[in-house]
Amino acid sequence: MNKKFSLFIHMNISVVIASIFNTSIFLFAFKFVFPLLVVVFLCYLVLGFLASMLWLPLFLVLKKIYLKIQYIILCQQRLLLL
Repeated sequence: MNKKFSLFIHMNISVVIASIFNTSIFLFAFKFVFPLLVVVFLCYLVLGFLASMLWLPLFLVLKKIYLKIQYIILCQQRLLLL
């Protein structure tokens, strides 16, 4: 009796799982949402890689601008002292 009952429960669980995965929501998710998430993740990786490559030149340019501004301020202070 226990074997038949456990087999019955197992069959019911497998039917429920199969019916869940055959619904239109899961088909929509597997066909459209998951590939879209993969594309978004790949774009995120590519943009992160490009940003990491461009970060050092951008930092160097900003550092040069900062040093030029500091030089201008220093020259103005020297002119005021004269």
